[in-house]
Amino acid sequence: MALKSNGVTQVPDGLGTPGQVLKVNSAGTAGEWGSIATTDNTKLPLAGGTMTGDVLYNDDIKAKFGTDSDLQIYHDGTNGYLKNDTGAFRIVGDQGSSAINVAAGYGNTVSLYYGGSTKLFTDNSCGVVMQYGAKFGTGGDTIVENYQNGTSSQRYFEARNVFQSGITDGSIFGGMSFRQHQSYNATAGITGYIRGVANGTSGNMNLEIITGTAGSLTQKVLIKDAGVDITGDLSFGDNDKAIFGAGSDLKIYHDGSNSYIRDEGVGGLFLQGSNSIVLEAPTGGNMLYAQDGGPVVLYHNASIRLTTTTGGVNVDGIVTVTGTVDGRDVAADGTKLDGIEAGATADQTTIAVSTAGSNVYKFTGDGFPVESGDNPNMYFDRGQTYVINNSQHASHPLDIRLSDGGAAYTSGVSGASGAKVTFTVPMDAPDKLVYQCTSHSAMVGNIYITGKGINGYAVEVVSSLPSSPDSNTIYFVTG
Repeated sequence: MALKSNGVTQVPDGLGTPGQVLKVNSAGTAGEWGSIATTDNTKLPLAGGTMTGDVLYNDDIKAKFGTDSDLQIYHDGTNGYLKNDTGAFRIVGDQGSSAINVAAGYGNTVSLYYGGSTKLFTDNSCGVVMQYGAKFGTGGDTIVENYQNGTSSQRYFEARNVFQSGITDGSIFGGMSFRQHQSYNATAGITGYIRGVANGTSGNMNLEIITGTAGSLTQKVLIKDAGVDITGDLSFGDNDKAIFGAGSDLKIYHDGSNSYIRDEGVGGLFLQGSNSIVLEAPTGGNMLYAQDGGPVVLYHNASIRLTTTTGGVNVDGIVTVTGTVDGRDVAADGTKLDGIEAGATADQTTIAVSTAGSNVYKFTGDGFPVESGDNPNMYFDRGQTYVINNSQHASHPLDIRLSDGGAAYTSGVSGASGAKVTFTVPMDAPDKLVYQCTSHSAMVGNIYITGKGINGYAVEVVSSLPSSPDSNTIYFVTG
């Protein structure tokens, strides 16, 4: 035998028979020719066969496959490797369809398949892309899916809970329209999205809902630590209420016919304005105006009808009264208000001609709790104003004169012989005047002017003389 240069021992020709092998004893020092039984299946034939034992590869020893060793399996002492150098690496199911595919080239996109169709793959720009959706939970109760709206180009993204024995509707959001694009780039046609944004102040996350038209997206809802900001209208259907308070105390709603601001809790309902409060008609006309520190104004058809003042109220228009005013039933007997002129003051005396004719005047009003007798005497104070209302007896015009049949007295008199005669008595008025009908001279009565001394004496009108008269006073006794 000879040892060849390549380390192989060459046996001389003629030794042994075909099919025999040289067996080495257990000590490795001697050998003999022998045969391998055809039933010995503990060895792997050169043409291939079935392994019945382990194949051990030391660290960094590779099992290589392919003519160019394209696929290698090995362990480097720390990690195990499946390395594919040519084409894609695929894991194929029993039906011959790919289940997992690792693409060739830089980046090596990994795709997951179902029924030969890609369902999920990795992407350099998006991370992981799901073609349609994902389900979570043992029964697939929580669903996140992306689906197309019929034949249109719009896609919908929806997350919902369908676990019927628990939460029957756990929708996070649904029906949000997205154009078919993978980026939130406004110029790419997207029409809305929801995103979380870091709150730099608190470190928490804000939630934004952003919608609009392609190329013009705006924030509509911002949910943050301090509350919720809304841009745009917040619409409520009929009988849907905006409810405030822990006990649902305040409700604002429309029932399809009328609108309501309804307080059902404890305490009062306050409307506060920094300067004024205005109630307006749909056309913009005022119905009520209340100014801080100023008047409250009531309107009718945008026209002022009542205004409060520091001293009371001003009324524009006619006052219709039911019931009593200061104990007087003016609704039943309107004559009790006759003769009250516009701008009348508290010290103004109003008298009305109640009867005129048959040569007599009779009066009612201040100083006459019941209708007077014929042509009664009257007593006027200097500096005071008196109004004689004769609006119901135009055929008997009343005038103030110096004497019976004498000249008219005009100082302080306005409206002489008219429907309303106003007389503000001057301080230098004579002590006695008369009122007289300018058409019937027999209709005449005295007016005594008081409040100024006569020849240095004080003047008083009394029903009877006092028990101890003042020697410096002149008394006019009416009884």
